[in-house]
Amino acid sequence: MNENIKKFLDKVAEDKELQVKFAKLRDPEEAYKLAAGVQGGFTKEEFQTEMKKIYDDLTKDLSEDEISKVAGGGATGGCIPIPKGVTYSNTVGTLVDTSQNAAAASISS
Repeated sequence: MNENIKKFLDKVAEDKELQVKFAKLRDPEEAYKLAAGVQGGFTKEEFQTEMKKIYDDLTKDLSEDEISKVAGGGATGGCIPIPKGVTYSNTVGTLVDTSQNAAAASISS
């Protein structure tokens, strides 16, 4: 992952105001423009690719093996940890902190 995208995601994770701004967006182009304004150094294509990877990781079905590892406490990685109170909103493609009504990351499709 592009280091600047990582920095962008860190900034959004730490800033409730940015989370609210992203939660209100309804257009992937607007999401990219806001993201690039927060942390430059990545292209629109890089941004869209990384947001799609995050989306895919969060919405994929678990295999029987993955389910058994989670149930047994054997998961060692490969999953993105989702904090309590955060859910995916398919309407805009954002991760929403339902306890604060804020977006953790914007997803473009």
